[in-house]
Amino acid sequence: MRDLRSTLSRIVTATLMATMAVKAPAQTAASFDDAVRANLALGVELCLRHLPQVDALRANLAAAGFTYTVEDYGAGERIHWYTAPADTAAIAVTEGQMAPDCRVTTSHMGATDAVAFTGAVLQQRFAALNFQYGNMENTPPVTAVNMGGRWEFCTGYVGWNGQRPITLAVANDGNDPACIDDGTAQIVIAK
Repeated sequence: MRDLRSTLSRIVTATLMATMAVKAPAQTAASFDDAVRANLALGVELCLRHLPQVDALRANLAAAGFTYTVEDYGAGERIHWYTAPADTAAIAVTEGQMAPDCRVTTSHMGATDAVAFTGAVLQQRFAALNFQYGNMENTPPVTAVNMGGRWEFCTGYVGWNGQRPITLAVANDGNDPACIDDGTAQIVIAK
């Protein structure tokens, strides 16, 4: 119960900080960039804590103050969108016939910065899971600089929850994501 209270307290604090950063005068300590980072980190944390339980994840995103919309494709295929204040970040939770995943997106940070940012969030909030930079195939890293002719996600992070892998990959945001620095990013979390 204490861990739940602590988590909820952090969620409320981060959401309030993000809201204040957007509505407060420019001279306040919190900036728009701080709000972007706080909401991205909150999205990553909630996705990692609650996937694959889509209902629990959705309830926690709503409780954190994200605005909800849905794209329903029929036959149980849905994308649940949760948008942070001032469009600093958005979280897409997919459910359907495939295993659910969670995509934390922003149009205020590039893919290369998002890889480093994700690593810092994982180290700070999930050190016990020992996330490592790399991928499940143990291939050379894909970055915006060395992507070559491949159209792939940037190399991200792999952690383990018992025998189950947890992967985080990063790309630009959009319908055809790849490791491209165009000022947008999505962090894809799969368990």
